[in-house]
Amino acid sequence: MKRVLFILILFSFALFANSIDNSIALVVNDSKIGSGVLISKDAEVLTNFHVIDGKKRVKVAFKDNATNFYEARVIKVDKKKDLALLKIENKTFLKNKKPIEFASMSKLNLDDKIYYIGHQNENLWQKSNGYIYQILKEYKWKFEDSFEHKLSYILELKIVGKEGISGAPVLTQKDLLAGLVSFDNPKKSDMVYAISIYDIKMFLKNR
Repeated sequence: MKRVLFILILFSFALFANSIDNSIALVVNDSKIGSGVLISKDAEVLTNFHVIDGKKRVKVAFKDNATNFYEARVIKVDKKKDLALLKIENKTFLKNKKPIEFASMSKLNLDDKIYYIGHQNENLWQKSNGYIYQILKEYKWKFEDSFEHKLSYILELKIVGKEGISGAPVLTQKDLLAGLVSFDNPKKSDMVYAISIYDIKMFLKNR
């Protein structure tokens, strides 16, 4: 009986250690929080430009040890695409974490089921489900600072139970990265907008 319990404990730990949640980062910039996603074994984390808000360094934590924050350096930004790339110099956190693999833009279709994991206030690592409602080309928008952002493609997502959006990775049913949530629509409470994997790949070139 003790052996069975021991095996179950090990199995449960393995499931937890390999959980997709462990590749989703909590990004903290002073009093502001956002999400990010581990995208390489070189300890790189992708998030929104507006989450880092011009800072050169931010703090990052992961679910399996949420009280342990690592310092991350901002190594690349594109304000127009609302993207920022972070690098965590202390790579000890990589144990039991697998970088998220990328989806192909050509394989994303309307009505595809997706989900994202984000943070809002004290609700951390919250999952929201939905589907791709539209894929819009040459999309432009502005935040409060009136700076014009532009993407080749943006994913308009219809979401049930919208939680924490900034920097939240949009994942396919195969757990592949399809996009990164940037903003919502105050007039449509069930809609959020995500930077497409196409634009993410363009951003990551020559990094």
